[in-house]
Parts: sequence; structure tokens; C-alpha cells
Amino acid sequence: MKQQSGILQNMENAEHEAHVRQVQEAASRNASWGTIIVIIVLLGMIVTGAFYAWGKRVAEERAHMELIESQRY
Repeated sequence: MKQQSGILQNMENAEHEAHVRQVQEAASRNASWGTIIVIIVLLGMIVTGAFYAWGKRVAEERAHMELIESQRY
């Protein structure tokens, strides 16, 4: 009887360990996707900021050029 109890405990431990491994693997996959999503969002924000700054610089240069041209004539 005691031997059967030990075998059942070993089986339960093995099942528990397998379940823990599955949960850990799923968590690591989800963490990987989370990291990728964060990187994409950050890159998108950087690109958006760069286009904003570039557009602002172009607008300032055009205003400066228009001012210079208006003073010529």
C-alpha cells in the first residue's frame, strides 16, 4: 500500500513538473512578444518625432526664405 502511495506521489510530481514547464514556456513566449511589441512602439514614436522635427525645420526654412525674398523686392 505504501509503495502504491509513493508511485502515485511520483506521478503527481511528474505531472506537476510538466505543467510548470508548460506554464514557464508559455510565459517566456508571451514575454518575447511583449518585448517585440514594446520595441516596435518605441521605434514608431522615434520615427514620428523625427518626421515632426524635420517638418518643423522645413517650415522654418521656408518662412526664412520667404522673409528674405520679401525684403529683396
